[in-house]
Amino acid sequence: MASATPIVLRIVVCGVLFDALIPLSPFIVESLGIGFGDFQRILSMGFLIFSGTQFLAPRFANAGEPEQLLLVSTLGVAALCGMLALPSNFWGFSLILLLMFSANAVGSVSARTSLRGLLDSQRFEKALSSSYSLMSAGAVLTPILVVAVATRLHWKWLVLLPSMVLCGLCFFLPRSTRGRRERTEAPDASTRKVGAFTRIARKKEFHIPLLMGMAAQSLFAAVLISKPSILVGQFKMAPSTLGAALAFTAAVEVLAFHLSGKAAGRFGWQRRICAAWGFLALGILALLASAYADSVALFLAFAVMVVVFFCIVLPISATLALDVAPDERFHAAALYGGIQSLGGASIVFLLSALPGSPVAALIILAVLVWVGMPGLQFALHRPTRQAHGG
Repeated sequence: MASATPIVLRIVVCGVLFDALIPLSPFIVESLGIGFGDFQRILSMGFLIFSGTQFLAPRFANAGEPEQLLLVSTLGVAALCGMLALPSNFWGFSLILLLMFSANAVGSVSARTSLRGLLDSQRFEKALSSSYSLMSAGAVLTPILVVAVATRLHWKWLVLLPSMVLCGLCFFLPRSTRGRRERTEAPDASTRKVGAFTRIARKKEFHIPLLMGMAAQSLFAAVLISKPSILVGQFKMAPSTLGAALAFTAAVEVLAFHLSGKAAGRFGWQRRICAAWGFLALGILALLASAYADSVALFLAFAVMVVVFFCIVLPISATLALDVAPDERFHAAALYGGIQSLGGASIVFLLSALPGSPVAALIILAVLVWVGMPGLQFALHRPTRQAHGG
């Protein structure tokens, strides 16, 4: 795992870096003399670019060597992050930030592909769970640290730290997986064609894990976005109590990802998906009971069950989606990352546009995911699969 550790750290540092933009936003807005709406719009555009650029990542691949692309993109993110401190106007800052989102998208695809080339399925899933757990912990601690430091120093000093960390990690990133346990081969002629994405997407070994990931991501994001407004609007929770509730669910996410990685080596993926399905069933019952009894404790129980469901399903779906031939892995990683991001965001947007109570919308989405998950698992089940067990 030693050679994979720098890649995991790269994933974590970049994830925490972009998460830190939210608590930094008041300081950036004040420094550049813009409104919060302008900054939110540029962030939204950046996330769209991040999703879309992942589809283009295979175009930049050099003879099937994602490690080279990972190194270049990481250096690009590091350089652009440091350059955020240079512009004194909004347009220059926006251009650098959007370029940073693009470089990180290419690096994200390259990181997943490189990590899968170094590790077998079980260790890859453990590495993903560890990176998600560390990112979740960073999401809890980063706002506190960022605000504490930014109130004493200028925010531009803060962007230099992740830039230096990423530059340091570049010295330890693997240069190639050739000669390792599982070689990353150069794509053949058919894979390099425009139809490579279509060929991979037609395989149910890929598109069913993709649907699993989208379902988990959509439900988790919907709960994450609507949770504060429901707790304050419907349950009249005080702001101080709201912060404690959000911190509690974030802590559950850190622990759940950690335990999900531990379980990867002990239980087959089918059994863990069944466990996730059971947790979601309990969550739906808690949500229905909270709507009937107007109980905030039951609603928080639902939120916790969704977090556990998400933390189990996401690493499994990402691992299964990349369980393809080495010459197809880069395209699979790009397709999985791009569609999952865009699809999840679209479903959340459509859900938010529905009239009526947000709790009713959550009930509908949760029930749809709960009903669909066994069917997806049954369709994907292969007795001959040994990578994840049965």
